[in-house]
Amino acid sequence: MTRPIYGSRLILTAEHLAGVGAGRGRPALSDLRRATSTAYYALFHQLIRHGAFEFLPGATEAEAADVARWFSHSGVFAAAGLVRDAASSRSQFGKHDRTAIMAIRSASRGAIPPGLLTVADAFQSLQAARESADYDGNYDPVRAVTVNHIEDARAALTETRFLWTGQKAPGARRGVVDPGYRTVLRLALLKSGGPRGR
Repeated sequence: MTRPIYGSRLILTAEHLAGVGAGRGRPALSDLRRATSTAYYALFHQLIRHGAFEFLPGATEAEAADVARWFSHSGVFAAAGLVRDAASSRSQFGKHDRTAIMAIRSASRGAIPPGLLTVADAFQSLQAARESADYDGNYDPVRAVTVNHIEDARAALTETRFLWTGQKAPGARRGVVDPGYRTVLRLALLKSGGPRGR
């Protein structure tokens, strides 16, 4: 039986590791490192889960899990960068990026939703923080900074749910997925290379 990886549960794990709400005292440095990494993975898994169901609507959990493996960290990072570029006023981009940026702008009717930009910014900054936390021996985690990583991930998770359901009401069922978000999920899969070699 396939059990989905929910971003909402990973973010709770990150909060626990960072000692959010635990009062005074400093969590172990290794826990702070894992909290930053887990906050990043909460957002990553939310995005690839949405991407899998966007690619294969009506998929079972097992099928969605298989499709989610087609997404790469670098592919989602690249798609997030395209969102940031689409929101900027720059007009000079590489040929392939220009086409992708035009697709995002067109789907968003020229105005990139602030929530989509929040997700893109958070993903890119959290990926950099996660790489430091996971691989940099000189990284010195600070609880307040780690808590900021978790808050950024939580805010981005909230925005992905709004973009996915197409409505802001708490507990809303899926309506119409934001067209800009849908385009970005497709670009993330494209930039990941799809099922090749996986």
